[in-house]
Amino acid sequence: MNTAASAAQQLKSMGTLSVIAMGPNVNANDLNVLSSGAQNLFAWPDYSHPPDDLMTNITNAISNQTDKYYCL
Repeated sequence: MNTAASAAQQLKSMGTLSVIAMGPNVNANDLNVLSSGAQNLFAWPDYSHPPDDLMTNITNAISNQTDKYYCL
């Protein structure tokens, strides 16, 4: 995770970093360190049933940012 955390820190210095993760091994605590905050972390454990409002939440998170850079 150190390499990922270092890369995430560099990206966050340029703008907001959103992290999207899916699967049974998703660890929200680890991924939250990578994202620009909990509001920019989209994680769920089930491949078959993503949240109904997933795309709306991602779109809202991106459109509410004032930064120049976005990474998904």
